[in-house]
Amino acid sequence: MLKCFFWLAITVTTVYAVAHQASTLRTLKQLEWKNRVLIVLSKQPAVLFEKLIKDHSIAINERDLVLFVIDRTSQMVSNYSGEIDASLLGSLESKLPDGNAAFALIGKDGGLKYYGNQLDIVEVFNEIDRMPMRRWELTEHSNR
Repeated sequence: MLKCFFWLAITVTTVYAVAHQASTLRTLKQLEWKNRVLIVLSKQPAVLFEKLIKDHSIAINERDLVLFVIDRTSQMVSNYSGEIDASLLGSLESKLPDGNAAFALIGKDGGLKYYGNQLDIVEVFNEIDRMPMRRWELTEHSNR
């Protein structure tokens, strides 16, 4: 009986560790084919974007969009639901196409789709809605 309890404890611990590790975001590759990604480098404190994320949460969720807002002090705000590994921060900044870009939109395929110097979230939504994959998603959703 004690031996059975011991193996049960090891199994539960292992399952928990694997599940916990899987939910920690270490690379953007983990989001490919599931989410679009918007990376924003802000001159303002990142926490100011929490309101933007909340105000547009329906549109963000409908478009499978994960946002990462990074400010000058390397503070980050995101709508990602799991844990984010600290090493991801540096790789996010490297995704911007040039040193002057303030934001970059990455498609579900992992490719750069749209970037610019002035973030207009509605224009980002419009850009997503023009994507072939998004059009297909809308068609599939309307057929249900």
